[in-house]
Amino acid sequence: MKKLTLFTGIGLIGWSSLSSAQPGERAQELFNGLDTSGDGNLSFEEFLENGRNPVERLDSDADGLVSLEEFLAGKPEGRRPGRKGKGGGQSDRPKPTAEQIAEMQAKMQERAMAKFVERDLDGNGLLSALEISEATFLEMDADGNGVLSAEELKPPRRAGRSERGGRRSRPGANSGGQSGLS
Repeated sequence: MKKLTLFTGIGLIGWSSLSSAQPGERAQELFNGLDTSGDGNLSFEEFLENGRNPVERLDSDADGLVSLEEFLAGKPEGRRPGRKGKGGGQSDRPKPTAEQIAEMQAKMQERAMAKFVERDLDGNGLLSALEISEATFLEMDADGNGVLSAEELKPPRRAGRSERGGRRSRPGANSGGQSGLS
């Protein structure tokens, strides 16, 4: 009985300290849990170990790979159909014409196709979980040093463009351009 009370008390103390932590503190605690080496950075291997399979969300035929068609049909996370910006109120902007909508859709598809080709590292026309993970890691690695800091894991601010993006060398590129994982 004393052990149960002790464990319950420790659990409540841990929960209360986590729930009273500031958002930045919680983010740091989460980062520390991902940083299994304890070096203050997240390596590509740690990133892979702690991430979910990025193919599952887009892989409509369940073959473990994402085709261009599946990629183009996929919905970006965080966006829901019918959702219109912050506040959801009326805008003073005129509604776009059918021609403007078609032009915007064509530009979006062109950008998506370019992103697909960029992520298709082996050029086989299909994206594997490793290819998607490598591209995501590289986009998040704002300083290009091959590891992620707690700051780089924070979501980008919506007010302006983030510093993320651009092509850099692949994680583990110092080992002949391979990530070390197959």
